[in-house]
Amino acid sequence: MKPLKLEMSAFGSYAGLVEVDFTKAGSGLFLITGDTGAGKTTIFDGIAYALYDETSGGERSGSMMRSQFADAKTETYVKLTFLSHGKIYQVRRNPKHKIQKELKNGNTTLRNIPKNVELILPDGQVFPEKKQGTDREIVNLVGLDVNQFTQTAMLAQGDFLKLLYTKSDDRKAIFSKIFQTGYCAKIQDYFRQQASVLKDELEKQEQALRQEASGVRLDEAGKLKMQELLQHDFFPCEEVQSLLQENIVACKKETTDVQKIKDEKAKAVEQLTKDISVQEQVNRQFEHLNMVTEQLKDLQHKVETAKQAHEAAKQELEKKGESIQKEIADIEHSLPLYEQAEQAKEKEKSGKKRLADLEKDQGVLGTLKQRMETSQKEWNIWVTKAKEAVAEYERVYEAFFHEQAGILAKDLEEGMPCPVCGSTHHPSLAKMAEDAPSEEEVKKARKKRTEAEEHREQSERQYMEAKSAYDTKRQQEETEIRVLLAEAAKELELTSKNLVYSGKEEAMAILEKNRQLKQQLESSVKKTQEELSQTQEQEAVYKGQKEQLLQETEGRKPLELTEKKQRQRELSEEVQNAEDRLRQLHTTQEINERIRQNLQKYDAKREQFKEQAAVADTLNRTANGRLSGSVKMDFETYVQRKYFKQILKEANRRLIKMSRGSFVLQLKEGQESGKGKNEGLDLVVHSLVTNAIRDVRTLSGGEAFMAALSMALGLSDIVQRTAGAVQLEMMFIDEGFGSLDDISRTQALNVLEELTGSGRQIGIISHVNELKEQMEKKLVVSKGERGSSLHWEL
Repeated sequence: MKPLKLEMSAFGSYAGLVEVDFTKAGSGLFLITGDTGAGKTTIFDGIAYALYDETSGGERSGSMMRSQFADAKTETYVKLTFLSHGKIYQVRRNPKHKIQKELKNGNTTLRNIPKNVELILPDGQVFPEKKQGTDREIVNLVGLDVNQFTQTAMLAQGDFLKLLYTKSDDRKAIFSKIFQTGYCAKIQDYFRQQASVLKDELEKQEQALRQEASGVRLDEAGKLKMQELLQHDFFPCEEVQSLLQENIVACKKETTDVQKIKDEKAKAVEQLTKDISVQEQVNRQFEHLNMVTEQLKDLQHKVETAKQAHEAAKQELEKKGESIQKEIADIEHSLPLYEQAEQAKEKEKSGKKRLADLEKDQGVLGTLKQRMETSQKEWNIWVTKAKEAVAEYERVYEAFFHEQAGILAKDLEEGMPCPVCGSTHHPSLAKMAEDAPSEEEVKKARKKRTEAEEHREQSERQYMEAKSAYDTKRQQEETEIRVLLAEAAKELELTSKNLVYSGKEEAMAILEKNRQLKQQLESSVKKTQEELSQTQEQEAVYKGQKEQLLQETEGRKPLELTEKKQRQRELSEEVQNAEDRLRQLHTTQEINERIRQNLQKYDAKREQFKEQAAVADTLNRTANGRLSGSVKMDFETYVQRKYFKQILKEANRRLIKMSRGSFVLQLKEGQESGKGKNEGLDLVVHSLVTNAIRDVRTLSGGEAFMAALSMALGLSDIVQRTAGAVQLEMMFIDEGFGSLDDISRTQALNVLEELTGSGRQIGIISHVNELKEQMEKKLVVSKGERGSSLHWEL
């Protein structure tokens, strides 16, 4: 890249439009001279701003470069024509600013000029992309970014000594931008992050082992042993697993012992339950026997009553039959007797109606019968429900026993303490079947079974009581009706004897009455005989039941079961305790076995991460300069030292000439180069006269300028070489020659003159008079009251 022409309008110290035609100077050295503050460095700024939208020092923005001397109507911009790869390009750039514009009516207004850049291609076309794309294309054409350009092509005033005196950290930042070694820092960061990640993972595995081990279930001795093991900095996985295995074996042995005791107690409970059930059946048989005995007594009384009623009816028939027959014969001859007989018949009908109502079970008797039937149905229902409740309880209890681990784990969430072990971390919860019953469901089933049995027994007693009440009431009603009918017959007989016959109608009535009375007496004898037979049949049935119950209870007696039931409850509780202990042992075995297996997995992962972390740590310490026994130099510094050595090689080639072979620059070597943090890019001075090493800050002003200029030139060579064979055909050097003596200044100019041998231009900004005399080609910058101007002296 080679600048050909620079135009600056209202830029810096230049009020109007100025033009610098670099082609006039040709190749070789030329001097940019003028008064202090006239605008010599502004030429640097103009070129840097046109190419990169930044000034050469990077301290002033484009908008700050608008000239204070400029006319309000003059636009601020910079236009640079340059040669790249044998083709000519032109870039025009302006900052955001305002200019005055005249209107047609004679008034003025301020016009906003937006920030803009325009690249004219060799064919005259404008590069089509916007600012960002245009800036990127300019960097591609130059081959250097702004940092590389200002370190190689424009050695700005005051920057010479920066690279010479700066510490390693600052020099590292400069080289990182110039040689783009940021990828090395990324590698360092990558190794650092990997080491940190693997260290964290290793710590997580260690923590996971300890967290997993915190959930073990041990006896007191085991807990003390576990506490001792957990005091180790590195979790002793094998010792913990051995302790768990001992616990698992002990749990299995205790499980066998407890199971044996549980089976013995359960067998005793089963036998007691059978004995109690048999005795309860016997007790119920005795209760039934007592009830049958009482019923039999009532029936025997009913039989006697029925016999008496039947005998009475027969006697009544025998007693009244002949007289009634005689009276009928008499009445047939006497009408008035018939009428009396009719009245007797009506009375008899009334008695039969009452008997019919009794047979329909109306009134209180009907209520008792309904109660008896209802209680019998209720009894039958609860018999069925009791059987179902017993079966359901047995099913639920069996299922509950087999799903204990799952039931304990189903409501656990991360952070909640385990009801078994108290752990708040649950990496592997036991699963239970979807239809597994809970302990509450088992309790409900047991309660439902007990309630059903109680209802069954209660409904049975209620039925027996209702039946007894109904039978007793019916017997009383029947006896009363028979007495009433007997009384009615007697009254009819007495009435018939006392009848006063008075005509045929009355006789006909009495006749009819006697006929009916005779029929009634005969019917009563048939009926009492039937009732007696039915009662005797019932008596025989109850006698049979009594005899059967006597046979079934022969040699037995009712017993009080309170003590046996108490013993049954105690044994059942012992069985339940054994079952609880078995569940605890089973859970302990499952938990400890699961933890033992998990510890194996975590330990294997820990070993894997341990190996990886060791490798990553070594890489991290190596890449970041923290490896024990080695220099403290990170990877990026190491790479930059390679570049720096190349720079120093090129710099010393020139410095030997400038210093007349008195000294060269070199990097600190060996342990000294990394004794402290980031000292890998520190410089020292090697005296070729005394063969001694000294600090660069011991250089005099002239020596420092020669060293800095040599480094700048060496840097320029290496940057061009590493940036894809970039050729910079122009260089600007700003000040510094005033510190050199005549001979050193001449040597420096000779070195610079050698650089121009292939057509390169080098512009030197200086106010040193000796340079004015030594250099023929000059660009003179003059300072005026209304801004600066410039011209060539060739």
